[in-house]
Order: sequence, then structure tokens, then C-alpha cells
Amino acid sequence: MKNIKLFNNPIEIGVRLLVILVHSKKSLEFQEIIYYDYLTTYFGDVDSKFSSLHPSNPLHSVEYIVRRRIIKEGLNTISRKGLIVVEYSEQGIKYKASEEAKDFLSYFESEYYGQIRYYANLVSERFNHFSISELSVYFKEHIGKWKGEFEKEILFRGEKNE
Repeated sequence: MKNIKLFNNPIEIGVRLLVILVHSKKSLEFQEIIYYDYLTTYFGDVDSKFSSLHPSNPLHSVEYIVRRRIIKEGLNTISRKGLIVVEYSEQGIKYKASEEAKDFLSYFESEYYGQIRYYANLVSERFNHFSISELSVYFKEHIGKWKGEFEKEILFRGEKNE
């Protein structure tokens, strides 16, 4: 029997990335997409007035570091379907939603999809004015803080921090 991966597979990730690209309304570098995906998934880390798309766990603050491969696979999947445009320039490679992307996404109706749209919009509103270097600095300054909060929570509950 073939093992089928339901969560975090290239199709699920690709659709989430497509939503992010549609809502950002601009071209994003690969590293920006990784940051935007993390922020969309864990927006509660950015602003405690909000919950996150996915539940918190002690290791999610480093997810953006290890998700490069699956995000690349997701981008390749939606690119092969003509849903994103890859832009090549002297500044590097950027990705943006194709003209067909919004129409494609109009067929999604689930509550989870609505939440992805909601958080992708919040991320775009809050971070679209950041340059890639400003976004990198933001992550360096806040990831340690977020990780520390989870480590304190684990210690408070009496769990081992391994």
C-alpha cells in the first residue's frame, strides 16, 4: 500500500503559496515566500490578538528554516500548472501570481481556505512594505523571542526541553 501524505504535501503548500502570492499583489523572492508562508501559518506569533492558522508547538519557530524543500516543491507544482509567473532579472528570481491564479482560487470554499486567505491578507497588509533585508532582520529579532516563549512554556508545564 502506498503511503499518501495528506498534510504539507506539494499541492497543499502550493495552494497556500498561491494564496499568499495573490494577496501580496507583488513579486516575491524565494526567501520572502518562505517568510510569508511562516507568517501566514503562525500569525499569532506576530500579533497575540490573533490565533494562528496552525496550532503552536515548541519547534514551529524554526520551521521556516527547514521548509525550503517542500516550499520549492509547492512552487514547482503550481508553476507547472501555469498559476505563477517566474521572473528572471539581474536582481534574481521572483515569483508572482499569474492572471489565472485568482480564477483558480475562486473554486475553493472550505473554512480552512478562508482562514488561509484571511491570514495571507493580514501578512500582506503588515509586511508588504518591508524589503527582504528588513524582513530578514524582523525574523532574526523575533524568532529568538518566540522560541524563548515556547521554552518557558515547556518549563512551566514541567516538560523536558530536548
